[in-house]
Amino acid sequence: MPYVALLEDNARQDARFWAETASLAELECYFLASADKLAGPDPLFSSRQIKRLSGALWRRMSPKEQAAFVGWITGQLKGESA
Repeated sequence: MPYVALLEDNARQDARFWAETASLAELECYFLASADKLAGPDPLFSSRQIKRLSGALWRRMSPKEQAAFVGWITGQLKGESA
């Protein structure tokens, strides 16, 4: 289970170690819980972290996945359901 490290560098190293041993289901659950926490009562405070996470995910998508995601986002903006 993840714990809070006192130094940011230690937190990143600990997170990498934990992620190497976690299952895909655990990774997704913790990621979504983290995203929910970042979008909490003061989302402007955490917008930098949300943008960093979004950019990291985008860079890990293939060009085909990026195009499909852009299509999905466009549909969301137009009010279409997924």
